[in-house]
Amino acid sequence: MWNPGLDNNDRTLIEVYNNFFNRYHQNDIPWQVKWVENPAYWCSLKGSVDLFSHDCIHILLGIGNRPEEETFVIGMTMGSHPKLGKWEINIYRILSQYFYPKEYKFTRQHLDMYDIGISTARAMGIMNLSTMDFRKCKGWNLGDLRKEIKVNVNTLKDIYSKYYPSRSM
Repeated sequence: MWNPGLDNNDRTLIEVYNNFFNRYHQNDIPWQVKWVENPAYWCSLKGSVDLFSHDCIHILLGIGNRPEEETFVIGMTMGSHPKLGKWEINIYRILSQYFYPKEYKFTRQHLDMYDIGISTARAMGIMNLSTMDFRKCKGWNLGDLRKEIKVNVNTLKDIYSKYYPSRSM
């Protein structure tokens, strides 16, 4: 388990990325997940991003990779899309519970954090994360990038202390 945290505003995106990632490649992701979450596939849902962008969003949100943290990141990413519809929210819930391979399936409890991610992204008014080119932002420090995208660190800290009290953020 890893957790990039939120107290890293002076570090660059690529610096934190190199400390926490580079373990997974797009080829390691099961096709079922790619079809739903990767924009390279015709059937992906609104807010889908490639693996590098997904990992960068983890860093911006300062959150780890436990299942309920993954669903929060996915909820924030999808929730940032201005045209996300209720049917897409629900289809993701169904696919991630029943269509994904066993090690990638989410429970209803995990998906509660997906819903919180969607509502948090909407309340913050963050930029559409699926349109961000994170490769162009590698050299940005995280504080400036979070401000640009409208990620409210205090709101995230409040959510994390409430739903992840055992994790240091």
